Amino acid sequence: QREYEAGFDAAVLEDRASVEFTWYDKRTEDLVLGVNLPLSSGFSTQLQNVGALSNKGVEIALNALLANTDRVQWNSRLQYAANRSRVEKLVTPNDTLIYGYLNAVVVGQPVGVFYGSYYPRDAQGNILTGRVNNQCQPIAGTEDIVVRARGPIYIGANGQPTCDILKKFLGSPEPDFTLAWNNDFSIGSRTNVSILLDGRFGNKVANFSRRISDYFGAGQTNENEQCVLSGTTTYCEYTLNSERHLLYEEFVEDGSFVKLREVALRYTLDQPWVQRTGAERVVLTLAGRNLHTWTNYSGIDPEVNLFSANTVARGVEFGTSPIPRTFALGASFTF
Repeated sequence: QREYEAGFDAAVLEDRASVEFTWYDKRTEDLVLGVNLPLSSGFSTQLQNVGALSNKGVEIALNALLANTDRVQWNSRLQYAANRSRVEKLVTPNDTLIYGYLNAVVVGQPVGVFYGSYYPRDAQGNILTGRVNNQCQPIAGTEDIVVRARGPIYIGANGQPTCDILKKFLGSPEPDFTLAWNNDFSIGSRTNVSILLDGRFGNKVANFSRRISDYFGAGQTNENEQCVLSGTTTYCEYTLNSERHLLYEEFVEDGSFVKLREVALRYTLDQPWVQRTGAERVVLTLAGRNLHTWTNYSGIDPEVNLFSANTVARGVEFGTSPIPRTFALGASFTF
């Protein structure tokens, strides 16, 4: 590995306001990842040096003392971070390595980018749907898409119909940027309140919980299924589950969110009766974590991952328990 890093810290107004800035450029050669092997080898995967990966980004923090009186002190810190990963080269026989369900390692793309099947569309971007008499038939008004009994038949690179579902990049689980905003309030000499908000923005999440619910007829999509019978020909929209569940594009959603990560109240006891117990002070703390989430994601929790802390297979929500809301009450003693 090699890394370049540069940055600066600056403060004004007698340190009441400050900024921290860091830029980095990191490159990893001989990247170690698991590669699939033929089962005839006696093993399913092997760790190999598969190529090179780069990470470039910036981290910025703004600090401010917004209030400073005899009764109230308010410190605020806003942190911004943006990282761009990129697979620079692969030395394996395959130019695309797939992990989990649809996370891919591909040259020129972020590590773990979603790579999967998609809807055929017309020139206006409208989804082309349907099936005609179990045959490869052109959809009326189109010349580049035909359909089959279950799902679309695509046009291959040779210009001929193919039943192989084609794939494309569907977005990345890597966020465009992250933000964290912490506010700390000191009220009087004994009370302290801290509030932390954080979020990710621009990342994608594969909602496989919705996918499996739709496939087995338990999702809300089933209420909207539309089929029109015309003689011996059945035309069905893609709400037909046996067709939709193969099109991963349908289930990749915006995973941006903001969370009220923590609210904590601390009260210090340092009266003479406390000191008579032998302790100099006692700090009582009541804290709540993961109290609320603001997101347009339709699943349970956009922050969870089926594959836990996996480096490549990430951003997949499939029946995974959400991060719990917790409350804690504690006391710390200083002697």
